[in-house]
Amino acid sequence: MNLVTDHDDGAGHPPAVLLSLLRRPAWHALAACRGEPVELFFPEPGPRLMGRSSAVRTLCAVCPVRRPCADAGLDESEGIWGGAEPDERLAWRVSAAVIEHASLA
Repeated sequence: MNLVTDHDDGAGHPPAVLLSLLRRPAWHALAACRGEPVELFFPEPGPRLMGRSSAVRTLCAVCPVRRPCADAGLDESEGIWGGAEPDERLAWRVSAAVIEHASLA
C-alpha cells in the first residue's frame, strides 16, 4: 500500500492510515514503545496482568517521552500510559484537584 497515492474511497481522500499518522503527536516518533504491539499496553485483567505490566513499566522507565505519554493518558480509563496504570492516573488527577482546590481557598 502506498500511503500517499492509495485511497480508501476512490474520491481522492487520504487513506485512514495516513490520517492516523498525521494526527499523532510529534512525541510518538520518539517513544521507546514505537513498533510494539498495542495489546501490550492494554493487557487483559487477571493473573497475567502483573507480568505484562512489569514488562511495559520497564520499557517506559527508559523512554525519553514518558512524561508527555503519561500526560496524554491522564483521562484514559484503560491501558498503561507513561508507565502508569489507570488507578495510578486516577490518583494523580485527584491529587491535582486537591492542590488546585487548596490554591483557590
